[in-house]
Amino acid sequence: MLLGQLAAAISIFFIKASQLSPGYLAAYRLFFTVIIMSPWFFRDLKKLGAADGENGTIQGCSAVNLLLFLVRRSLFPGIMLGLHFIFWNTGARMTLAANATLFVNMTPVFMPLVIFVLTRERPSLPELLATAVALSGALLLTLGDISLGTDHLLGDIFSFVSMLFMTVYLALSRKNRALPFWYYISGVYFFGGIVAFLGSAVMGHNPMGGRGPVEIIPVMGLSLVSTILGHNLINRAMRSIPSQIVGVGQLSQFIWAGLIAWVVFGELPEPLFYPSMLLIAGGTLLMIYIHSKPRENIQHGRSLP
Repeated sequence: MLLGQLAAAISIFFIKASQLSPGYLAAYRLFFTVIIMSPWFFRDLKKLGAADGENGTIQGCSAVNLLLFLVRRSLFPGIMLGLHFIFWNTGARMTLAANATLFVNMTPVFMPLVIFVLTRERPSLPELLATAVALSGALLLTLGDISLGTDHLLGDIFSFVSMLFMTVYLALSRKNRALPFWYYISGVYFFGGIVAFLGSAVMGHNPMGGRGPVEIIPVMGLSLVSTILGHNLINRAMRSIPSQIVGVGQLSQFIWAGLIAWVVFGELPEPLFYPSMLLIAGGTLLMIYIHSKPRENIQHGRSLP
């Protein structure tokens, strides 16, 4: 999970290296990812079609029916992902960096509610306390720079809405965890790419803008590193470990981005970075410790009758 969040944090450097419009950059990133992952997608599709299915399952269905089923399951999360990219890339350019970072990292606040609505799982009190510790680190980091004036109001709204789309997209990965991973996630990325592409087309952006062929470098970086390694590992984590650990772990992107900027670009972190890093790391480790205890001692993921 942490490796996936490190890979996702690196995306900011690829985005800054590109001059493509936000929507087209996201679309090309996702389309390249789908092409690269296609062998694993068709492997899952073949396995599903060849399996002996029982009543009410998709195993043993024809390829056409499997693709239609995939549309039903991956279309909505794909729309959420595409809209997240459009709103995040747009909002980040319309508001202060501190504001955008704060809003996009509020996922742990809304993840319990979205997970409860979709799966009827509810977090335990220790999980919520660990979340509060980590969130206090994120708030501390932005406290000195955040501005809640009206000058950046629209950008703040875009950043906040992008976080909601991201939260729903990740929560739906947990809801659909029974589906083969490559089968499901390929559909999500495909529809996410279509939404991002259409969004830029509607706004009249140039699909071949930027710096020409050199744009393949940030696009492939986003595809190979931030999506195939980053988003894939985060989505796998949503399927196998408690969702609130993933949500709190998202805050570690603060740490990764700061450390990478220091090592690669020589940008020294602000003094508040260090206590913030300790709080975020402490909240994440506390969450992991809570779930390392015997299962009967915690109440994670209880479903309502």
